[in-house]
Amino acid sequence: MELRRIILSICLVLIGGLAFSQDKEPDINDFIFADQEPKPLNMAEVRKAIGYPEEAIAKNVEGTVVVRVLVDKEGKYVKHTIVKKLYPPLAEAVEAQVSKLTFSPAMLNGEPIMFWVNIPFAFKLLNDEDVIRQNIEKLTDDLSGDPENHEIWHKRGIQRSQLKEYEDALADFNESLRLNPRKNKKKATKNSYSYLFYSHYGRGTVYFNLERYEDAIADFTQALTFAEEMKIEDADLKATVPTLYLERGYTYAQVEKYAESKADFKKTIELDPEQKCNVYPLLVDIGLAEDNAEELVEYYDGMVNCEPDEELNYFSRGYYKSETGDYAGAIKDLETAAEKTENVNIRTAAVSGIGIAHMRAGDFDQAKAKFMEAVSINVLNPMPYYHLGQLGEKMEDETLACENYKKALTFDIEGAERETAIAYMKASCGGWDDE
Repeated sequence: MELRRIILSICLVLIGGLAFSQDKEPDINDFIFADQEPKPLNMAEVRKAIGYPEEAIAKNVEGTVVVRVLVDKEGKYVKHTIVKKLYPPLAEAVEAQVSKLTFSPAMLNGEPIMFWVNIPFAFKLLNDEDVIRQNIEKLTDDLSGDPENHEIWHKRGIQRSQLKEYEDALADFNESLRLNPRKNKKKATKNSYSYLFYSHYGRGTVYFNLERYEDAIADFTQALTFAEEMKIEDADLKATVPTLYLERGYTYAQVEKYAESKADFKKTIELDPEQKCNVYPLLVDIGLAEDNAEELVEYYDGMVNCEPDEELNYFSRGYYKSETGDYAGAIKDLETAAEKTENVNIRTAAVSGIGIAHMRAGDFDQAKAKFMEAVSINVLNPMPYYHLGQLGEKMEDETLACENYKKALTFDIEGAERETAIAYMKASCGGWDDE
């Protein structure tokens, strides 16, 4: 579930239509909606050409450089900007090769369009394939001399899972668990109990990557059971438990067990409050999946605390406050979003949202003023006219309703709003040619 894409779809409900013309190059801040975004066709080739700058290797620098690329209607690179620079030599290495990317074009209604797309380039030293394979070879040699060592089987399973050799990793974790002294009643070592935890955790992660989610949940649960039985004396293990709750919660979400997922996410925050900013977006995803406005307000409280300068968090919280009937709270949040943003489309949506809150609260004069303000921000946007049409219906003012529904239809309002406007025009305004 893509949180930002879902949030932007909410914007679309309020602002309607596209905010740019494809007759000209879109601005990097324009909202561009597409049925299919561009996909790189030669990423492996370009990634190989980028390599890993020696300076970054020497300084042990890892991370991700994010490039925002404008792709034309033929899937060709036009230009780019660095969204997340990270470490200059890494960014420079990416910029030297990014123009060589080719794409499948973005598509909207069966037609190609220009589109800005984010492309991440990850640099991670620990996952270097050559290093990992060397580790696997060494562990395999160790096993030839000590085939009953459950710790070595576990360690090789971890290495194989990093290479996405999941079936081989699964076999190693199975063997580690079979040989663990705590399982087979043999003499236990000091670390054998903790290895039960880590091997179930590792096997659960493999099951997740194989999309065997129920098996993953079973292993994550078993790992947590062992952690509780051990009283979590091991400091590293204790630090791992909150992340395991997070991963089990995410796995529950994949099988739509949202109550269990929410419980695990909240347990993560309880055990490790520093992870809250990683958890709230996941809780938002569940709130969106369940269409639970009250919970979404709660989760966006957390999002606002984590990202107090992000206008979309205020916009979204305001939107859902309005859905729950907290119109005063909605107006305050939407006013904040309108003040913070430099984007015309978000400002139009926020001001329209304020009008909707006033309309729902029965304050029709304030609602009309806000809808008119939204019109003044973007006179070509059909949604403020549509909301004025709705307001006209509530006020039983046919002139206001007919004039504004007509304008909304003239500016190509779509979806259910279009059907509503046409129905009213036909019933009360002398008709409408919807062909």
